[in-house]
Amino acid sequence: MPSPFLRPALAPLLALTLTVLAAAAPQKLLPGASLELKLTASAPQTAFTFTQDGQRLLALRVSSTTTSKAAVAFDAKAAATFGELELTSDFRWEFNPVRGASQLCDVLPQYPATWTITVSFVTEETPALTCTVQLEDQGPAPAIVWGEALGTLRVRHAEKTELSAEPEKNALVQHPAFASGSVPAETAPNGDAVFKLPAGYWQLVATDKAVRQSRAALIPVSSGGETVVEWPRMRPLAGKADRPPALADLLLHEATAEGANVRLTVSAPMFEQAPPLAAVHLVEGGQPGEVLSIEPIPSKLHVVVLFDSSLSMRKIFPQAQAAVLRFVEQLPPGGTVDFFDFDTKVKELPATDRPALLAAIRGIQADGSTKLYDAVMRGLGKCAGHRRSAVVLFTDGFDAQVEDPGYGSRATAAQVDAAVRTAGVPLFTIAYGEKPDEATLTRLAKNSSGTFFRAQADTIGNVFDEIGRLVVRDYRITYRRPAKVTASNTPVLTLVLDVSGSMDMDPTTEGCDFRIEKAKDLLRGFFGRLPAGSIVQLFTFSSAVDLVQVPTADTPRLLRALAPLEAGGSTETLAATNAALASIARIPSRSRFLLFVTDAALEVEAAQRTEFEESLAELKKLNVRSLWVGMVGAKDQAPFARAAELSGGSFVVSPSTDSLAQALASLEKTLNEPGAGGGIGIDLTIDKPVPGAPPRTYGGSGVFPLPVPPSTAEQGVGCLTVSIKNSVTAPAPAGPTIQPPAETPAAPEVPDEPTEPVAPAG
Repeated sequence: MPSPFLRPALAPLLALTLTVLAAAAPQKLLPGASLELKLTASAPQTAFTFTQDGQRLLALRVSSTTTSKAAVAFDAKAAATFGELELTSDFRWEFNPVRGASQLCDVLPQYPATWTITVSFVTEETPALTCTVQLEDQGPAPAIVWGEALGTLRVRHAEKTELSAEPEKNALVQHPAFASGSVPAETAPNGDAVFKLPAGYWQLVATDKAVRQSRAALIPVSSGGETVVEWPRMRPLAGKADRPPALADLLLHEATAEGANVRLTVSAPMFEQAPPLAAVHLVEGGQPGEVLSIEPIPSKLHVVVLFDSSLSMRKIFPQAQAAVLRFVEQLPPGGTVDFFDFDTKVKELPATDRPALLAAIRGIQADGSTKLYDAVMRGLGKCAGHRRSAVVLFTDGFDAQVEDPGYGSRATAAQVDAAVRTAGVPLFTIAYGEKPDEATLTRLAKNSSGTFFRAQADTIGNVFDEIGRLVVRDYRITYRRPAKVTASNTPVLTLVLDVSGSMDMDPTTEGCDFRIEKAKDLLRGFFGRLPAGSIVQLFTFSSAVDLVQVPTADTPRLLRALAPLEAGGSTETLAATNAALASIARIPSRSRFLLFVTDAALEVEAAQRTEFEESLAELKKLNVRSLWVGMVGAKDQAPFARAAELSGGSFVVSPSTDSLAQALASLEKTLNEPGAGGGIGIDLTIDKPVPGAPPRTYGGSGVFPLPVPPSTAEQGVGCLTVSIKNSVTAPAPAGPTIQPPAETPAAPEVPDEPTEPVAPAG
């Protein structure tokens, strides 16, 4: 205790100390209100607090009209204890007005706690800065029970997916039974992926072949409860190297309802016999169906044979003629066959029935030059009007355009390539003899999803037999329908966002303007205005491609997936396009959309251009409505216009994020229009054993006019769904023991510049 003789001298000093401490106390930020924070050279630091009760998902909106280039650090700390479970956070987020007048700190981990935010200048330079902060509500929080007992996270339909679980970004989880930040799944006897985790929000992370990672955000786990996640029932993304050479996908042709069952016709040429029931997995309207039987049936395929009968074929003609006769003779009687022989002319063989056609083939003589291109055009034209066709092209040479232009085709190689890409008909090409045009035949097969074969006199019979096996094998699958399904006019949007380094560079770098945060803010608003039930999957690409959110209809989940995205790295445009295409192809919906957003010129390297254009053409075949958005100037719009032309879509460009805003407004209007067409989507996968390796999965999908059951699901079409089953026996825990972090004392405020809560505008 001070001496009485010193008290008069200490009194003014004690009064000054109390005044400083009072000024330094953090302000309280309340929901629905805002705080105005002023930083100056004399007061370069301040602090505020707010309480998160766990009922709503919260982010922190920071806005400023100041043009200062000074970056401000928001050092955020929080802690909460639930018995033996401790949750803590300590991270820095920076606000710089030049990146945008309004920015969102949405990387706050979501758990009940009191947050202390200390705000200070990042550098020693301390110009004045005024900013406003307020809490932004991102939707209701799942009903988590917080406590020390672990919860169970069960993921269904993830049999072929390597899954792990990670805490939210910036959340440190401490529990005696939890030793790692990333937890691999254990496999239950029924194939489910199972985790034992502390209460909180988690991210599911999956490995996939076509992308670096596939993720699902905002997965809640309750203390003592069980969370069940229905992983999207879609076949895994497959890289191009994993695709077999011919008819890689199952072709679904017809589905007929018979009471509670459906009979589905599918072509599966890669299966020499009916696969076992356990290998067949079928999803109707987003829900699994029970496969009852599978049986082989005759194919109803339309086959067009283009047979080279030019003079150069004379030496090997007998063997080729015998092989094609056997091929036609063995085609199923339920199918149809059209036959052209081509030399100097392209001639269709007239025939009223199969015996007459065989007789006409026996009468073909080898003579003349080779009109290869015209033959392909005639054959594709013959496929028009047929539901399912295949073209078999047999030749030993080049089009006469190459060697004898006066006798060559009228069609050009470019015209043939374009027709093949858009026809949707597989070409099985056979290069025969000594000098066939292997390059052209290989390209035609590849661009049509067909197969190229090389043959000689002693192997031509085997080649025709192999093609026969590929085109004639169909199966009928009977399955019991699920109780609830989703109609397939549900809008499904695939969003591909460029997060390369140029998206976060300042305007001093040509073509850059800190676009990443502005783009994320536009997307946040768009996600909040989506029609109910709309399904979105979010890809990002830079040096690698990630599926940062698997298909979901949950807006808060999309917002949380968007939150941690940062820009950096190069731009892998082709890989991003291929990954999006592979994913879109496996979603059975009539309303599929692609939004591709980049600040690069969408130009790929010369060696990648052919593959890129093939992928664009495939989007058109799939009837995907694509929109290509370029944050570039008019001088760089040509690649976007080309992408829109080849994909059958549209494009918009501007040097700023205005192009994205315009695209989102257009897309929002389209999504709010009534869905075109009805029907129910069916997705089918069949596993085929591979000796010494994991089974190979083949898949296909389609939309069919099946009657809609009386009970329909709100979500489906391969959509992630999450449900929590909280334990009814576990005692309700008391509120958390909140451990306020050690406060960093703020500098005293200048007395004539008080900071008071400001009521929100409007």
